Amino acid sequence: MTNKDGGDTELAFIGALSLWLLVSLFSWVASHFYYAWQSNEPIEFTSRGLRFMNLLPASIQFAISVSVVAFFTYEAVKQSVKFVKLLRG
Repeated sequence: MTNKDGGDTELAFIGALSLWLLVSLFSWVASHFYYAWQSNEPIEFTSRGLRFMNLLPASIQFAISVSVVAFFTYEAVKQSVKFVKLLRG
């Protein structure tokens, strides 16, 4: 990585790496929602911001978590492509 681009390559790398870490974290959370949905065990949220999720069925909770994983995967791929373009350019 050269520094002639003003550090854009390093920032793209750090951004892509952090987004891929978020994807793996949210995938792990989505797997817990899936297992709770399949075994009919409720997941109880106690924080004020997520308490509304207790009102939703487990299938909807799983669908929300999968959509979050899909969004962050899209952003991680986009950032990774930006990093590769900066390396080649």
